[in-house]
Amino acid sequence: MLKAEEGGLVITGQIENIAPGEQIYSARFIGERGFLVTFEKIDPLFTLDLSDPTNPYVVGELKVPGYSDYIHPLGENHLLTIGKDSVDVGDFSWYQGVQLSVFDVTDFANPQRQDVEIVGERGTESEALYDPHAFNYFASAETLAVPIQLAEGAGPEPFNYGEMTFDGLYLFRVNTAAGIEYLGRISMQDVQDQNGWYYWSAWTRGIFIGDYVYAVTASRVRAVPRDDLGATPIELSLE
Repeated sequence: MLKAEEGGLVITGQIENIAPGEQIYSARFIGERGFLVTFEKIDPLFTLDLSDPTNPYVVGELKVPGYSDYIHPLGENHLLTIGKDSVDVGDFSWYQGVQLSVFDVTDFANPQRQDVEIVGERGTESEALYDPHAFNYFASAETLAVPIQLAEGAGPEPFNYGEMTFDGLYLFRVNTAAGIEYLGRISMQDVQDQNGWYYWSAWTRGIFIGDYVYAVTASRVRAVPRDDLGATPIELSLE
């Protein structure tokens, strides 16, 4: 931990040797509590006590398959994360589909994964894995919007990639009582070039305004009612 002192930053406390040989994939600090995810073959979620800046320490640990790239607070004692599922093959793991998880950290020394939702197969990606601006949780509506480039039809081996079948915005209802529920999706891939190939969006953002959810790319905006995601989108071209 750091503090400002005489125009610079000095170390006040630190935690060492948390997970030797593993990489830190995500971290979140909320008040006097901290959360850390490392990964090598399996995802340990560590809970940290930061109440004493001179003596931070690990309180609890949970190991689950895959890893989390981004940690979002979901109320006082829950976390919503996005990352990748994985298959352990001995010396290493193969990444699989995009993985959403809800963790219950009410018992800080004994965190638990309350629910998990895996989207797609190996090759599935989301901008929210590396850019938190692409992760939008609308708390009052308990709705999550994340862009997904979906891969499906992977072979039987964990190293087989699926084929890209969808590019757009996925919507989920997420709360601490029921966990994660898939609601629907908005495609942003249906513009084709002269050869019949789809244009894949460079980026997609989900925005909630009133009763509508908007999927936004550099070339267009599509809007559908939050309570009728299967409706024909209202579209505005930006080209």
